[in-house]
Amino acid sequence: MAYGWHGALDRRAQLFPLWLEYARRCHDPYQLRHLYTHLASSYALHSQWPEAEEALARSQLIVEQLASPEPAALLQWTRGLLLAPRGKLAEAEDLIKAALAWYRQHAPQSLAWWLGGLGFVQAIQGKQQEAQVCLVELEALVASLPEESMPLAHALCFMAATSAVLADQSWATRLYPRLLPFRGQFHSFLVDRLLGALALLTGETAAAEAHLARAEAAARRLGLSFELAATLGTQSFLVLARDGSQGIAQARALLEEAVALSNSTGNPALVQLLQHQWQEWACQREQAASLTRPTLPPLPAGLSRREVQVLRFVAQGKSNRQIAEILVISERTVANHLRSIFNKTGLDNRAAAAVFAIRHGLLD
Repeated sequence: MAYGWHGALDRRAQLFPLWLEYARRCHDPYQLRHLYTHLASSYALHSQWPEAEEALARSQLIVEQLASPEPAALLQWTRGLLLAPRGKLAEAEDLIKAALAWYRQHAPQSLAWWLGGLGFVQAIQGKQQEAQVCLVELEALVASLPEESMPLAHALCFMAATSAVLADQSWATRLYPRLLPFRGQFHSFLVDRLLGALALLTGETAAAEAHLARAEAAARRLGLSFELAATLGTQSFLVLARDGSQGIAQARALLEEAVALSNSTGNPALVQLLQHQWQEWACQREQAASLTRPTLPPLPAGLSRREVQVLRFVAQGKSNRQIAEILVISERTVANHLRSIFNKTGLDNRAAAAVFAIRHGLLD
């Protein structure tokens, strides 16, 4: 566990066979109660889903033989958490809630370890109010925990992960200094990746860049596909925050790498989350631009505002790909806009469309 907490996940993995052999020689199944759940989590970190499922199945066989129900509750919680990145969010939430019900009744002193998983899964589903309730309860639970203790680190990491999904600047401001002493560690997430996300939310782009660089190096060294994809996705938004429109191409490349990695390793939930966050950024950018844009006269030929934007770039000689990058939309969407423009104006080529834009004063 110490190796895991301190980010030495490769060294921890080397101990699993020894732990297993030790438990077998003791002829004590209780020694195995958490081994396979930890092993399943280790496999999941590397997106080795068949191996993770096999480890969970082995754990199920063991905990069914034990008098204590606590190992079964932990197994249920782990199953739920490992379903989330694979897009089975409703089932994940149900399993985690069932596990938490046992902890609330029988081991409330342990709730700080496990409640954060529920808030995180709810945040991914877009259940903002429910996730906020979890954050508030968890904050109260950790208030009495010793500083720099492992339960505190575990809870803070889930709170940070939830706040990052919610893009909540207020929580980011409160959590960043408390999580900072654990930099370089791992508590269900790479702490440096979470610190980078929190720093980005609070506008500390230089600190965010440093944290994310360390997280990327660790994720690549340890082969943590989910963490690497999440880090690349956060780096894409860092580029946008730092460089604005000039960084769109670089940000899009990072985002596409994150999405491709998530798709290839069976993490559809992360793909949806990254795409949603990108769309949110695009909408905010468009809204900010509209506040500074002067009121326009009625548009000719029934063109929409977006179609006029596309038409302006066509008149400037930009390609569909260039227009897509500028407007943060797909090339297919640009082509659809052009088709609509041609239909509404009765034109049939880009040159004629450029003349139309100039004649109607749409370049101003």
